[in-house]
Amino acid sequence: MSGEPLRVGVIGCGPIAERGHIPGIIKSKEARVVAVADLDTKVLEKTSKKFGIAKTFTDYHQMLEEKLDLVHICVPNHLHSKVAIDVMTRGVHVLVEKPLATSVHEAEQMVKTAADQKVKLCEAKQWRYVPAVQRGYDIYKNGKLGRIVSMLAQWHTDIPLTWSHAQWYYNPEKSGGGIVSDIGIHMLDLLLLFGGPVNHVSASGGDYTGTMGFDTSVQALLQFSGGGTGILDVSWLAPYSKILDIVGTGGIATVDMQYYSLLHATKTSSTLCRDCTRPSSMT
Repeated sequence: MSGEPLRVGVIGCGPIAERGHIPGIIKSKEARVVAVADLDTKVLEKTSKKFGIAKTFTDYHQMLEEKLDLVHICVPNHLHSKVAIDVMTRGVHVLVEKPLATSVHEAEQMVKTAADQKVKLCEAKQWRYVPAVQRGYDIYKNGKLGRIVSMLAQWHTDIPLTWSHAQWYYNPEKSGGGIVSDIGIHMLDLLLLFGGPVNHVSASGGDYTGTMGFDTSVQALLQFSGGGTGILDVSWLAPYSKILDIVGTGGIATVDMQYYSLLHATKTSSTLCRDCTRPSSMT
């Protein structure tokens, strides 16, 4: 990048902004946070002091007067579409937290607005940029795995009560769902990265605790249009695991997404990469 750093505004100063977005922008040489917006004045004050951000707003529409290049949207999921469309209508690029929206219609409206306004709309799918995943993808694109036979994208972890206590987070009407829209969306993204378009899906899951009101464990089988299958396995009930297994006609690749390592094996050799370091501000 040449010239001045991008002028970035952040809407929503909750945990995902505090732990991920704002620290990531600050560490970048290509962007700087010039303003933040949140309805909660106490949260605004805390964010301003912690990160040294002078301009704060309780109305994000007023923040858009700051001649911003890019806005990170970190508001509750059911507000993603409205806020993103408001920002893009002002001719500003958008990075929105996942999920893109809580309905297909809203997502389509967001994409249409981006096209009409000639701005970029990006959903936060950071796991595909983990160095170990990138190296695995390079190996696959270079033909060293052959054709995809099967993949397993598995993430087992605890219910994220330590991550956020916000009521909307546990309300499926506002969050868009349970584990699939929370962490499953990242693993599904990795399956699509390697496998491409899907022509058939079968799935099973639900609220196995009987107390949450949304899915806490889901398993899905995807059939890729280009051949091969993918298994999505996400659970807030099973022992911890975070892996991406890729089996091809010419070899295998296993990404351990807990330790950010990559194992690549062919019929004649194997390589273990342990220096695939964790990117800063990864959540």
